[in-house]
Amino acid sequence: MSCDRNKIMLMKLILFFISCQSVIAMAFDDPTRPPSFRAISSETEKKTSGSFVLSSILISPQRSVAIINGRTVQLGDWLGNFQVHSIDKTSVTLTEDREHITLKLLPSSIKSVHEKN
Repeated sequence: MSCDRNKIMLMKLILFFISCQSVIAMAFDDPTRPPSFRAISSETEKKTSGSFVLSSILISPQRSVAIINGRTVQLGDWLGNFQVHSIDKTSVTLTEDREHITLKLLPSSIKSVHEKN
């Protein structure tokens, strides 16, 4: 009887420590996350439509994509109430009805493409 009670107590302790570790892990930031990354919900996006952060632009012959608020978007995608209208080498334009927002990369973020010979 005592052995069963000890096993049950040990199992409870193990479960307790496992649950504590997951709570502690959630409190730490991911060191590999880009500095401009912000976790943002779609509800928050809708409420704060003026707070977009352009992190990166990738352009290839097949498609153009941008990373805005940590989310990869391409032409026609929606960020809250704003639609991605254009993507070029240094900026992204978002539109909502007749309002246009142009997001620009910082000069230090712009990299040139290496052309193959």
